[in-house]
Amino acid sequence: MNDAFFRHLRERGVFEWRARPSVEQLFDLLSERIPVSDARGVRLQSYRFPRQKAERLACSLVLADELAPERSAHAKASRVFRNRLMAMPGVGPKTASWIARNWLGAENVAILDIHVLRLGRHMKLFPDRVRLPADYERLEARFIDFAAALEVRPSILDAVIWDDMRRFGSRMVERATVGYATRN
Repeated sequence: MNDAFFRHLRERGVFEWRARPSVEQLFDLLSERIPVSDARGVRLQSYRFPRQKAERLACSLVLADELAPERSAHAKASRVFRNRLMAMPGVGPKTASWIARNWLGAENVAILDIHVLRLGRHMKLFPDRVRLPADYERLEARFIDFAAALEVRPSILDAVIWDDMRRFGSRMVERATVGYATRN
C-alpha cells in the first residue's frame, strides 16, 4: 500500500523540488481511494491515518529542501546529515542511518534493526534491555567497534546479519549458541 501511495503522490508532483504542498492538499491526496494490489488482487483503498501522515509529510518536505548534503567522505558530515534527518517527524535513528548509509556511503553509522539487535543481545554485545531510540548511539558505537575488531565494514556486517536473521531467525542463533556451549 505504501508503494501505491508513493506512486500516487509522485505522479501528482508532491515530490518535485520545492513543491511544498499544504497539509490539506496532502490530506486530500491521501484520503483518495486508489487501486492497491496485493495477494488477494486489486482493491480500492485509502491511506490509514491520512491527517497524521499529511502533517508529517508536509513538514518533512520543507526540511528536505534544506538537507541536500554534499557527498563528503568526512565522517562528521554523514553524522550531521543523519542527525538532521532525525529532525523530520517520524524519522528515527534507524531510518536516518539507512538514508545516510545509502545516500553518502556512510560507514560511521549502523542500521540497528530488530535482527541486528537480537543477535547483538545473544552475543552479549548489547545488553538485554535497551531503550530505543535513547540507547541507539551507544549501541551503534559498540556495533561499529565490533565491526572494526572483525576488520569488516559496518555496512557489510549489518547486511549479512540482517539477511541471515531474516532467513533463519533467532532459532539459528540459539542453535549456534547451544552447539558452541556443548563443544567447549
